[in-house]
Amino acid sequence: MNLTAPMTLDAGNDARVLLLLEAPRPLTNAPDIKPGSGFISSDNADPTARNLWNARKDAGLVDSVLIWNTVPWHLGQTQTKPTAQEHAADSLLLRDLIVQLPELHTVVPLGRHAQNAWRRHGRPGIGMSLRTIESWYPGNQVMNQQGMRAELVAALTRATNDWRQTPAGAAEITIDRDRSGTTVAHWYLDAHGDRIDIHPRWW
Repeated sequence: MNLTAPMTLDAGNDARVLLLLEAPRPLTNAPDIKPGSGFISSDNADPTARNLWNARKDAGLVDSVLIWNTVPWHLGQTQTKPTAQEHAADSLLLRDLIVQLPELHTVVPLGRHAQNAWRRHGRPGIGMSLRTIESWYPGNQVMNQQGMRAELVAALTRATNDWRQTPAGAAEITIDRDRSGTTVAHWYLDAHGDRIDIHPRWW
């Protein structure tokens, strides 16, 4: 009898790592001409999902991971990109999601759109201790370029480690303030250049 617990590829509110992409691709939309699964999944039969899953396997980042999009619904054709207005409006959903993930320690925005949305609308004032590891979008156009896949695997490998177990040492703390002078963030860069936001209760 095999008593090994089943592996959970897409975590729920016990997620420790959040992989943040820009918007669901066409194959996640069941009513399309070429119908897909109708939901976000590591098992979707599209190149982006396959590339990301293979990178996760190589990095050892298999479980305790949640995949989300800065705009969490299908926008249409593959070429359609989220607008700044959509990112700003949908950031409320992202922030609501994050506060429901008590074990979360790392957010990995993949690609320029996800990174910009996270920097401008998701992370500011979130009120949690979080690490941000930015890396490449896992679509074929990017992954087929030399060195991109290796950099993605390296980023995901770093995400497997809970940074909270490593002392900050002599890291230089940066303090961000809003226009009124109110402190909104304390953060530092770790040895890999990844941003660590310190929980407000530690200020």
